[in-house]
Amino acid sequence: MRAYIFCPSHFLNKAKINIEISSENLYIAADSGINTAIAMGITPNLLMGDFDSIDMSLLDLDIYKNIKRVNHPKEKDDTDLTLAVKYSLGNGCKNIVIIGGIDGRTDHTLANLYLLKYIKNMGGTGYITNGYNRIQYMSNSAVKIKKEYKYISVIPMSSEIQGLTLRNFKYPLDNATVKMQEAYTVSNEILPDKEYGEIEILNGDILICECDDIL
Repeated sequence: MRAYIFCPSHFLNKAKINIEISSENLYIAADSGINTAIAMGITPNLLMGDFDSIDMSLLDLDIYKNIKRVNHPKEKDDTDLTLAVKYSLGNGCKNIVIIGGIDGRTDHTLANLYLLKYIKNMGGTGYITNGYNRIQYMSNSAVKIKKEYKYISVIPMSSEIQGLTLRNFKYPLDNATVKMQEAYTVSNEILPDKEYGEIEILNGDILICECDDIL
């Protein structure tokens, strides 16, 4: 099972957002994220949040009248997205794709990015994307990144990351140490003759950001 959670988004590159259609998957709109779902041509099967930013007139349309709603009070500890993530994990979805949620308020963007670590700590995997950016969390592991975006950046989430190795990149590294306040691992590129880049880290937490310019 996979959960697709739709959040508000000002920019969408739909060509780079892949959504698998299956009756086994969950499609959740977090409050006004229903607008993102609509833009992606998806009718969610669950609408969750405090409904403080959604255009409620949308829900009067026949196509959306039967969407299951889970209401939460506005004064609460968790954001709408956090509630949707917890709901997904609690219902057996260990693979979570968050669409939107990274091009609005900075506080929301940062909180949403940290949710990627929460998903991993709870035994899941996932990433967040708006089609111009795709971001995943990784710790003490290795991954191959296909050449789909122009820029690849490694952003430390720990005060210091150790044993960072980058292969098949314009700016390679071998067993490097990178401090959070001196993150020079930004705007790298996979070599033109390579299909993918390899990222390995021995100790620490990172965000791997695949990015294109928003024109």
